Amino acid sequence: MKATGWLRGLEVTAGGTGIVSHAGVVLLRALSDKIGLTAGLSKALAPRRLLVHDRGRVLADLACAIADGAEVISDFRVMADQSSVFGLVASVPTCWRALSEIAGGGSRVLARITAAVNAARRQAWAAAAARHGAIPGIQIAGKAVEQVTCIRLDATVTPAHSDKELAEPNYKGFGHHPLLAYCDNTGEPLAGKLRRGGAGSNTVADHLDVLEAAIAALPPAYRRRLMVTCDGAGASHGLISRLDELAARPGHQLTYFSGLGPGRTGAHRDYRRPGAGLADRGRSPWAGARAPR
Repeated sequence: MKATGWLRGLEVTAGGTGIVSHAGVVLLRALSDKIGLTAGLSKALAPRRLLVHDRGRVLADLACAIADGAEVISDFRVMADQSSVFGLVASVPTCWRALSEIAGGGSRVLARITAAVNAARRQAWAAAAARHGAIPGIQIAGKAVEQVTCIRLDATVTPAHSDKELAEPNYKGFGHHPLLAYCDNTGEPLAGKLRRGGAGSNTVADHLDVLEAAIAALPPAYRRRLMVTCDGAGASHGLISRLDELAARPGHQLTYFSGLGPGRTGAHRDYRRPGAGLADRGRSPWAGARAPR
């Protein structure tokens, strides 16, 4: 299968007449093909039997639909309705079947999908660095900090309006309580863990799992100078101890910040002073910085 076959003869311009709904998805879909995401997912999800719809193409298209604003699986059909632009696109039932097959594959299939996504990220970041000289820096107190990769850890409550698997009552209502890790430089998700609604905000094992997965998701060259942040709810002793261990590795630098917010009491470690230990200060050196969002 040629993943980029649908692109032959296709042009995106801004000067035409009439309206093509969701035309921007074309660029997202082309990007997923160019960086190897579609091909990597196809290999990761290669079936033992011949299928009409390649499962890597289906999953990549679903990701494009979500980026386009899809909120439910049935929104996937906005692409299928424009076969003249996208070519053959899977139906909504086929999308459900693909997701069911992935779920049935368990941790082994998930590991292959993660490896494909991480490989595509390496290619995308390499292309960005080749074009712009580096990936974007991070903003601290209104200033850009370059050549540091920032990982933000945060748990968030997502409401559920029906009795779904793992959904439970929590302090904000009823739903799930996933833990996420985002790269602040690019704004992209690196890792996440779907958790039951009553899961704790400072569960050490969950934070360590997501932290390790987020670091592994980064291209190797971007793991040597790290910044890790989390709010006060996630600032457990176990997480801080692990961050200290990571900061002490030879040839690596790591800054972390965890606490109630800039200007308040919190724990931090400054990579510019490798010998510095855990500090608990009434006035944080981050005073005046804008709170992470």
